[in-house]
Amino acid sequence: MVSFVCNVLLMTICLGSLSTPKSFTMATIPTIHLNGTGATTLRDEYAAAYDAIGKAVDALVTATSNARDFYPQGEHAYWQHKAERNAALDSLRSAHEYVGAMLVGICDQQ
Repeated sequence: MVSFVCNVLLMTICLGSLSTPKSFTMATIPTIHLNGTGATTLRDEYAAAYDAIGKAVDALVTATSNARDFYPQGEHAYWQHKAERNAALDSLRSAHEYVGAMLVGICDQQ
């Protein structure tokens, strides 16, 4: 059952319905062994994190960002907001990529 679920998760990630993890050098993958956390637990927890971060990305992308909400603060406020928002999205996407790489690494051991 674990390998079937992993196959479905990996297909979802690799087909791009969620973001495709690139080679992420920061991901130190846990080794699944008898004295460690179970494969199902690791898979389910990282899958939940992957989904939650994906939803956070989607929510931030769809959150209203309109220049009329910033012009009272001065001519540069909206552009500062856009830069901050883009940095936040980059951070979320990086976290999504990291968790995706962890999930792939965990499922590869099944």
